[in-house]
Amino acid sequence: PSNKPGATTKVIINVQDQNDNAPIFLTVPKPITLNDDVAIGTRIITLVASDGDGTAPANKVRYEIIGKGKASRYFQIDPNLGEIRIKDDLQNEPENEYQLDVRAYDLADPQQSTIMTVTVYIHHTSTTPPGTGSGFTDDFYTVEVPETAPTNYLIKTFTILSNKLYPLTNTKCVIASGNDKAVFSVNMNEQHNCELHVASKLDHEENSEYMLELQVQSPSPIRPNTRTTTQVKVQVQDVNDNTPHFIYPESSVRFKKEKYFGAVPKNVEGIGDQVLQIKALDKDSGKLGQVIFRIIPDDSGAGEYFTIDSNLGIIRTRRALNSFTEDKLPIRLTIEVRDNPKAEKDFNTARTQVVVNLIEDDDRMVLVIDDKPTEVIHSNEDTLVGILEQQSNMIIGIEKLSVKQYSNDNITLQSDQRGTDLWFYAVDPKSEKIQNRSHSYVYRSLLSQEAVANITLDVATTLHSKASVIRTPIHLATVPTTSVVVAQWEVFPYAFIAIAALITVLGIAAIIYICISWSRYKAYKERMNRMYVMPNYDPVFVEPSLKEYETQVLQMSVPLDDNDSFNDLQLDFSRKNHTFNLDNVGYITKDNSDSTGQQSPVSSGATTIRASTLGGRQNVNNNNLHHSPGVMNPVFDRSDERGNLNSSTSNENVTFKGKKDYSHLGFNYLADRSPIETTTEL
Repeated sequence: PSNKPGATTKVIINVQDQNDNAPIFLTVPKPITLNDDVAIGTRIITLVASDGDGTAPANKVRYEIIGKGKASRYFQIDPNLGEIRIKDDLQNEPENEYQLDVRAYDLADPQQSTIMTVTVYIHHTSTTPPGTGSGFTDDFYTVEVPETAPTNYLIKTFTILSNKLYPLTNTKCVIASGNDKAVFSVNMNEQHNCELHVASKLDHEENSEYMLELQVQSPSPIRPNTRTTTQVKVQVQDVNDNTPHFIYPESSVRFKKEKYFGAVPKNVEGIGDQVLQIKALDKDSGKLGQVIFRIIPDDSGAGEYFTIDSNLGIIRTRRALNSFTEDKLPIRLTIEVRDNPKAEKDFNTARTQVVVNLIEDDDRMVLVIDDKPTEVIHSNEDTLVGILEQQSNMIIGIEKLSVKQYSNDNITLQSDQRGTDLWFYAVDPKSEKIQNRSHSYVYRSLLSQEAVANITLDVATTLHSKASVIRTPIHLATVPTTSVVVAQWEVFPYAFIAIAALITVLGIAAIIYICISWSRYKAYKERMNRMYVMPNYDPVFVEPSLKEYETQVLQMSVPLDDNDSFNDLQLDFSRKNHTFNLDNVGYITKDNSDSTGQQSPVSSGATTIRASTLGGRQNVNNNNLHHSPGVMNPVFDRSDERGNLNSSTSNENVTFKGKKDYSHLGFNYLADRSPIETTTEL
């Protein structure tokens, strides 16, 4: 294995088969020679073709004879097997050769096909001219006849061929087979043709198709190899001639009542409860045999309380039935069934009546079967109903099946899954009303010891089951402690109401507290928005007022700049203060004060500057060397400052005072100062 990174996967490629191969005949047939008296139906050759496609229907091959000549009249091929057979009498034509173009094709779309030509030579053994044969013109016919066709209805006339040598005088046509019930008849008409008639009533539902064999019979000899027999397929067309009929339960049939009987509990206000199911059948086939149901409205308005499924015929309650009074019972409904539902004209209808009783608790009876579960009893309901009806001579209706229930102490209800309780009621066949179980006749025929013994015996004999008793529904006794429990439960609603009221009060108080707190908070926010807070500033240091000094004029010589110095820009990038520096100042001494052009002994680049008081109110012209001395402030006393004066080391005309603190300035003046003091007194 390689250590290089990579990945592998599995790819499944499904190749879809296409119809790209045409059928191919496996063999090339040689020319065939036949006598003209070969019997009809004789197989002369079998062609086989194969298709190279892999899947159906592309590889399914079928055969047919094509062409416009007479070959298709006298020869036929089996589409599945490829067998070519004689179809008609070869003596009818003087042809000596037939070219049969056989096409083999597959069943795909689009089709692929191949054509093979089969040559057939005919050897005529007699000199009978063509057209002299007698008999039926074809060997197979298909005819249709409606099932409502009356007797002697002409179905079809079959032409019989004849000639002068073999006349059809005294010839008759008969049905050789297929007419077992004599439904059809045949006879020869004046033109000596065979007519097929209806002899009795047809019924599509009983038999939709007949296969008849007709034969021509004559007392005189008939030319050999003529078509004296033919096959006729008669198809009976279905007509909507049958009216739907209702299928009634065995109880209705037993009492000869064409009605349906049902019942629902009176004290149940349920909607959609099933009452019963109507069944009907139509003998017609297809859509003609389909049926639908509907409730016919009447003046009583009972139909508004029920609905019916139009296809299934199930009747259900639409509204509560406890509003029906005793004089309006039983409830009667009219049900209509019709066939061919989608037709507007061609349909048949039928009607029946449904009787609905309301069951009360006094009407219920329970047949207890000890050893059969409900599933087994459900499949034998009709048998049990028959036993009860035979014993009571009343219409018995089953309300429900449930698990066997019993009570030993009349307090606790117990169940037994092995048994079944069959709940039923009895209906008087004459009045068609449900009967109370306390009725004398009901008690005598169903609840008495003799009646119960007969019923249990019949159940044991018929169903091999043990029916122990017919009883009334079990009603448990009221336990005294139940009232205490009820009383306790009756207190609970009031406790719940009190708790709910307490929760409501506390909730309202909490809401009020929240509202007050919120209003206070909003007021505080508004008050804070109106308040102005002074910002904090850094301390401000104010220098005391400088003392006033008398103004002196400091003469400084400034050399003239040559032309080169204008063009040569000198930039100083040092950190010292470029605003003012005494190192660059030259002073004019008293010895050479008249030499204005002499350079300063301190700096060759000296400039002339005017010094004035800090107030800046007195100006002195630098060019005026003869000026009057400044005015002294008579109040100012300089005696306290004279002891602090220092003479300049470079100029005896300059004295310096003590140092000043310039740390409050924006630049570092002390770091850049020259040895000469910045404060000068002249």
